Amino acid sequence: MRTETLAAQKTRHLIVNILKYALLIFASFIALVPLVSCVITAFKTSEEYANTNVMVLPESWLNFDNFIGAWKQANMGSAFLNSFIILVCVLVGSVMISAMLAYVLNRFQFRGNSLIRTLFTIATLIPGIASQVTVYQIMDSL
Repeated sequence: MRTETLAAQKTRHLIVNILKYALLIFASFIALVPLVSCVITAFKTSEEYANTNVMVLPESWLNFDNFIGAWKQANMGSAFLNSFIILVCVLVGSVMISAMLAYVLNRFQFRGNSLIRTLFTIATLIPGIASQVTVYQIMDSL
């Protein structure tokens, strides 16, 4: 009887693992499809884009006119420089504030310590993209 229970547990464990991996593969597929379609579309000519589906491969993978046009029209060089400056400023500020807060929260015990720690943890869980509109507005006003 014990062997049947052990076999049932192994079967259940196998089914759970298969379901976990199937869910991970499905989630990966859902996350990668938009990226793949953007890459495929970037290499298409205007005619191909207008007349085909987004997942249809381009006739030539050597069509870099879209990249050249985007680089020139959108002024991508200064956009990358601005993004790099923002990245460095945010990174330095975040590391400094986090280090100081971590030191105080771990060194001293006071009422509200756990509340501050919890709020800071929640704040770090907010995705960076959620604050991009605010960062843009601040940088635009500067």
